[in-house]
Amino acid sequence: MTSCLPSRVVIPVSPSGHHAAAVAAQAAAQAAAAAQAAAAVQAAALEQLREKLECAEPPEKRMMMVAEEQQRIMQHALQQNLLAMATQLPLNIKLHNR
Repeated sequence: MTSCLPSRVVIPVSPSGHHAAAVAAQAAAQAAAAAQAAAAVQAAALEQLREKLECAEPPEKRMMMVAEEQQRIMQHALQQNLLAMATQLPLNIKLHNR
């Protein structure tokens, strides 16, 4: 039986400070969590689609539903990846030349 605890990545950091390493480790953990969540959402969505497909729907409608669901899942995964990448970018915004 597997454990229900999430896996963790441990990266040693020296006391002198390696902020970049900590940020990179955090971003990697967020990306892994996002990928895991996207996989769970996809599995649940596919199960729902299977149930819907067993109903008496025309084949054209079934194909369109599957394509729409796949597009939605891909869009969600891309949004999660973009968010994970955006958290790694430095934020230097100047307001009124300050």
